Amino acid sequence: MPLGRNRVKPVPSVRESDALRLHSRRVACWSFELADRAGLSLHLKAILWRAALHHHAAALLVNDAGRARLLADLGIAESGGEQTSEEQGVRQVLAAFHRRSEEPVSPEIAELASILEKANVLDEAFETESWNPGELEHDPWVSEILGKLRVLPDDDARYVKQHVPLLPPSAANAIRMDLDSLSVNDLCRMGETDEVLAAYLLRAANIAPNIPPARVETVGQAIEHLGFDTARSIAVAASLRPLFDQANLRKLWNHSLDAAQISEELASISDCSSRPEAFLAGLLHDIGQLVMLQLPANFQARYARLIGEGCPMQEAETVLAGFTHADCGAVILETWDFPSAIVRAVGNHHRLSNPSDKLAALLYLAEFWCAEEEDLPSSIRLHAALSACGLEGNLLLGSELHLNPPVQVLRFGAEADDLRA
Repeated sequence: MPLGRNRVKPVPSVRESDALRLHSRRVACWSFELADRAGLSLHLKAILWRAALHHHAAALLVNDAGRARLLADLGIAESGGEQTSEEQGVRQVLAAFHRRSEEPVSPEIAELASILEKANVLDEAFETESWNPGELEHDPWVSEILGKLRVLPDDDARYVKQHVPLLPPSAANAIRMDLDSLSVNDLCRMGETDEVLAAYLLRAANIAPNIPPARVETVGQAIEHLGFDTARSIAVAASLRPLFDQANLRKLWNHSLDAAQISEELASISDCSSRPEAFLAGLLHDIGQLVMLQLPANFQARYARLIGEGCPMQEAETVLAGFTHADCGAVILETWDFPSAIVRAVGNHHRLSNPSDKLAALLYLAEFWCAEEEDLPSSIRLHAALSACGLEGNLLLGSELHLNPPVQVLRFGAEADDLRA
């Protein structure tokens, strides 16, 4: 398929040096948040931020050449005279953090070094969660650190359940059908009684790459031209699209539509799920973000700051809320009375806490090949997901997965696209 938008985006590899840089930046973010909770001044926060960015540079503290390199990395010019208070502070914090200082340190420097240590422990716990599940919940020190960073009260269930969106009637009717036994006649009836669905089916049937010789003008002709599987996917997506018809949700919907198509393709080459179930789960895998967007302003401001500095979505949510959009998604789908398999898969599609949950593994792979970096990169989780789906060793599979042009009419912004290009 020559259409660039209809190919799965390549997933960039993470070199060791990049991984260390990203880790240091996350540690800087956690440090800043902890310092903010402690009520420290902007000056001390600035010292801590710069120290965190270079907290793995212990060797640079040893000699003058190392010092010069550190100052250059920090963007601090050599003055030839007295060091600035910020420069001194950064060196003192790093020396205290690495236990390199033989001189007594001030209470302020000791506090900054302690905060830096806590932030480093927290990020290392996130990094080890993929191969040591439960690290965040079972380590008392990590739990204490998370408690200091959380901005929401402990009643998770109340915060989630009071913001569960209403399921559109059209979606309720479509989804509660047995999608695996849905027939052509069922689809025709749905299209004939739903003008919006009929419009999508007709538009999809009349676009590239398989433009019919004569214009398709009836729902039945559209289903015949598109093929049953594609028409069914359009019907399911059309029923859920209204949930995302807000400016701040349209990008999320477009990602969900991509993930649904990749999930459906993965289902066709594995034994993880039926194609209809995989498509529906892909559409809904990030539905919990609808709740996260309703959380209080204090959460939103801190969350935006963390995301803007490069923290993955999953970690920022865990730190600030104590739960994630995946957890919220499971609550929403359970409230909507969805099948338990989809509820579990949506709730676990980042953690992969149950190796036998093939649908969760399939959703993990779909997000991986959509290049959405919602979590820390993890080769362990990736290989576990491939193994669960019977695709072990198939890392190049993503280059063979494509999006389905007719389904793309459901994207927000598709009306303005030239789909014949």
